[in-house]
Amino acid sequence: MNCNKHYNGFIFTEIMMSFSLIIVLSLTIIPIFYQLTTEQMNLYYRREIHSYLHDHLIARPFTNTDTNHETFMVKQVTVNINYTFESPLWKGCASWKNEKNQNETICLFYYPTD
Repeated sequence: MNCNKHYNGFIFTEIMMSFSLIIVLSLTIIPIFYQLTTEQMNLYYRREIHSYLHDHLIARPFTNTDTNHETFMVKQVTVNINYTFESPLWKGCASWKNEKNQNETICLFYYPTD
């Protein structure tokens, strides 16, 4: 019986070390996981907006040289698209605020084959 009392301090120290290791690991993994999910959403928005802009540049009937404006939504993000004529190309630029609340812009050019 007397022998077990000598190990009480060791068990307490072992529990504290295990607990502190779990805390340190969780405090490092949670911000990394948050950063990964934020970047994943930013890449999703870029991909969807880029695809939308590409498809509409090709399918849109450009008949005049005026500036055209369009707005659409990707999930909860509002995207503004401006089409301008820069001879001999049409330029389409999409701008939006990403998950980090920073402004992003993607521009594509289209050469009409009339």
